[in-house]
Amino acid sequence: MQENDRLLPPLPADQRKPTLDSKLADNTHLVWWLATQEAKALIYPKIDD
Repeated sequence: MQENDRLLPPLPADQRKPTLDSKLADNTHLVWWLATQEAKALIYPKIDD
């Protein structure tokens, strides 16, 4: 995961308007961001008390 984080631009602050260098992100980055989010959720689940 750490290598993936180094290679991929940071996740957008506003997920409804994903931008990269002030332009809308392309499909490749969108898929990569979504896959990274899902993988992190599976590997590091949030445990509610």
